[in-house]
Amino acid sequence: MHLHMLFDVMLKLSRLKNLCWLAGYARQEYKFDKFMNQIWELNPKAHEWLMKKAVEPSQWALSKDGGYRWGITSTNMAEYFNNAFRDARYLPIKACVEFTFNQTMELFLESRKLLSDCRYPLPKYSWDKYVANQHKARGHEVQIFHEANGFYTVVTGRRPNKRGGNPHYVNFRLGTCSCQKWKELRFPCSHVIATYYSLSMNPTKLIGEVHTLDAYVQTYSGKFQPLRHPRYWAVVDCNFTILSARLAKK
Repeated sequence: MHLHMLFDVMLKLSRLKNLCWLAGYARQEYKFDKFMNQIWELNPKAHEWLMKKAVEPSQWALSKDGGYRWGITSTNMAEYFNNAFRDARYLPIKACVEFTFNQTMELFLESRKLLSDCRYPLPKYSWDKYVANQHKARGHEVQIFHEANGFYTVVTGRRPNKRGGNPHYVNFRLGTCSCQKWKELRFPCSHVIATYYSLSMNPTKLIGEVHTLDAYVQTYSGKFQPLRHPRYWAVVDCNFTILSARLAKK
C-alpha cells in the first residue's frame, strides 16, 4: 500500500498508479506479468524501479509472497486502525484516548451483536463469500486429470459477457488451485468447491480456522472496564526527553 502511494507521488501518472496496484493485487503470476509489461510499455524506468530499485516483488506483490499475507495488500496492520480512528488525529490527548477507547468498545459491541444474530455456519462475511463461490461452482465443469494424485482440471462456466471458459488446476495433495485463492486466503475457491461436489464431498471442511465462528468469538471475547473519574487514576511519573528544539516549542 505504501509502495503504491509512493509510486503515485514520484510519477504523478494515474495510469501507472493503477497498474502498480493491479500488479501488486494480482494473485496469478501471468496477471502480474501482464500488468508489469504494461508498466514497462508506458515507462521503462518505472518498471525498473518496481522490479529492482524499490523492493523485491515478494515484498509488495501477492503473487510473489507465497501466500503469507492472506490476501492483505499491506503488511502494516496498524494502517487499518489508522483508518478507523482517523477522526481522532487532531484531538487533545485526553479526548483522543477517550475517543479511541469508545470506538474500540463500540466495535466489540457491534461485532458481538452480529455474532448473536448470526444464523449461519460461519460469520456472515465468510458465509456470503462461501455462498457466492458455491453459486459460481455450479457452472464449472470438472475433469479428472489424475485421480490417484488428486489432480483435477476445472473449466469455468461461460458468463453473459462472454468471459469464462478458463481452465484451472486443483491439486488436493498440495492443497492448491492455479487461481491461488485457496492457498492465499485459506478459503475454498469456486474451482475447489466444484471439484469437491463432483466427488460428493463437503467443501466446508476446507475452510481455514480463521474464518470460523469460533475464531470470530475469540477475536471479540475481550472485556472492557469503564473509565473511572480522573481523580482515581494512578499517578505516573513520565520523564519524557524532547530531543528536538522545534518539537519543544510545540
